[in-house]
Amino acid sequence: MRKAYTLAELGNAYDLGLASSFKTAFEKLGGTVIANNFPVNRADFTSYINNVPAMRIALSLISRLRTPQPAPVPL
Repeated sequence: MRKAYTLAELGNAYDLGLASSFKTAFEKLGGTVIANNFPVNRADFTSYINNVPAMRIALSLISRLRTPQPAPVPL
């Protein structure tokens, strides 16, 4: 089975770039990638994860890198 699934956060350049790079490399090896994105600040991924087994996926790439926020500057 040569099918993979990626899940990345919309608006997150790192997530989207990682998923895109993975897709390009995996497809060059003859695989198929099902790509999905989720909205910013989504906390519940149940609906995405529950669908993966039905897709008969051999590999999943799920990324959610949160950019650290700078500490507030005291006034």
